[in-house]
Amino acid sequence: MKAVVINSDGTKKVVEFDRENSYTTFRDVCEGHIQQAPLDNIGVCMYVNEEGKIYSLPQNPIATSLWVDQWAETDYMSGNVICTNLEVDDEGYEIGLTDDQIAYLMAYERTADLLLDAKGKPIFIYGGEKPTISPLPVKE
Repeated sequence: MKAVVINSDGTKKVVEFDRENSYTTFRDVCEGHIQQAPLDNIGVCMYVNEEGKIYSLPQNPIATSLWVDQWAETDYMSGNVICTNLEVDDEGYEIGLTDDQIAYLMAYERTADLLLDAKGKPIFIYGGEKPTISPLPVKE
């Protein structure tokens, strides 16, 4: 099954995983304990390091932008993330991304950086572009 890794430095790659070792694979990519961050708008489940902020992992501007697209400016992502399909199989295991989801995530270049202004108020600074393709099948 296929997933997309989005590193905090902005690099991305498609990786293979199998259901028996998915937890280990996801934990290794995220460099620690994992937490799900569902992105219903694109049918993707993003796995993040649940202690990434505690350990001061670098912000992940692309993953943060994906989060903001779904949940608004409510949080930021830190460290490397791995994205799988939001749907699961009959036994509750993660399934691989579709080709459309992979194409969308690999083309996604929009970034969101969280900064603090002079008064300590968080502000998001955006750059890059969202892909013009859809990650989900078109419903007729």
